[in-house]
Amino acid sequence: MRKQALLLITYLVLHFSPSSYGQGQLFNLSWNIGFPVSDLKDFLTDEDYSLGGFGLDYRYFIEENISVGGYFAWDFFNGTSDEMLSFGNTDITGQQRLFVNYFPFMVNSHYYLGVDDGIRPYFGVGLGAVRTLQRTSIGTFNIQNNNWHFGLYPELGVIFPVFDDKNVSLGAKYHTALETDDSFTYSYFSLNVGISAKFFE
Repeated sequence: MRKQALLLITYLVLHFSPSSYGQGQLFNLSWNIGFPVSDLKDFLTDEDYSLGGFGLDYRYFIEENISVGGYFAWDFFNGTSDEMLSFGNTDITGQQRLFVNYFPFMVNSHYYLGVDDGIRPYFGVGLGAVRTLQRTSIGTFNIQNNNWHFGLYPELGVIFPVFDDKNVSLGAKYHTALETDDSFTYSYFSLNVGISAKFFE
């Protein structure tokens, strides 16, 4: 599956090269609100949502209604737990502080409805690498588990024009970083509120 995903990414980058059309570029800065699910929710124990995240989005319009680009984000989660930890013959008790930093490095593609100067609903997908930094702290004792994953997200959103080429965007993603030999699958929904600027060539 990873090989097929890499082939798809290579195809998108080569097939939709910026020299083909050149309709314009969009830069977006977003505040990300995360809602952990599945194994990530289980690990964090008591974290229902996180307000600690931001994203940077670049999109190049190869046609009026199609863009390709890249996405980077830093989404942060934390939680607490009082469960006992066991290491061999040793049991450790005390309040645990749980942390996850999630860094997606993605290529993406989007399809847009509507016209360029109006409200534009869109949907898209991102594929790439994800770096996860996971830490459990009990007093001065820390357990870390940091990994690289293959990751992806589907996305739905809408862009609202404000003035000139400035926009407000509202989107939702479902992030997934697939499990590795020593980590679980990280999954969460994110609500992304952003401001963006479009530049024409």
